Amino acid sequence: RAFVLEWLETYFRKWRGQHQHPPLGVDYQFGLFSAAGAFVGLCLVSGVHQALEIEGFYFLIGSYGAVATTIFALPNSPYAQPRIVMGAHLIAVTCGLVVNYLVRPTESGWLPQLVAAALVPAISIGIQHKTGYTCPPATAAGLIFIMDDQGVQQFGWMFLLFPITLGCLVLIIIGLLFNNLSNSRKYPSFW
Repeated sequence: RAFVLEWLETYFRKWRGQHQHPPLGVDYQFGLFSAAGAFVGLCLVSGVHQALEIEGFYFLIGSYGAVATTIFALPNSPYAQPRIVMGAHLIAVTCGLVVNYLVRPTESGWLPQLVAAALVPAISIGIQHKTGYTCPPATAAGLIFIMDDQGVQQFGWMFLLFPITLGCLVLIIIGLLFNNLSNSRKYPSFW
């Protein structure tokens, strides 16, 4: 009994935080440059999306806002590096594609959607951690696929190419072009 009380006390003591200070804001120029880069990158992705949507393709998914945040506002973060962005997206969406076979009524269809919505990010996070390719926006892309809010499941495995690989590639290229225009930025930190 004493062990349980001690464990609970230690557990709830952690809730107080580690008494670290929250991060400071960045200077105005860095913030404005980050916003401009995200604007240019997402405008290009959005333009391609509008051009291709006529043909029934999707190029813009919600997680790209988070990808743009990492590439332009946190260019030195490991999460923003090209290999991590691309690799983690491929991992997360592949997890969504595989789990989708367990949900679809045309396949085995035995897994409830609410379980699949939790399972895809969980598996994706585990694989990303194991491989060193952790990128939070990528996990969101896997969830977007399994939830199918935009009707993206109709593309099946093509979703890995279109929009995932090409969309990430566009944002990475704009990140390379735009971030390196500034004297205070170097992107990428590694390939």
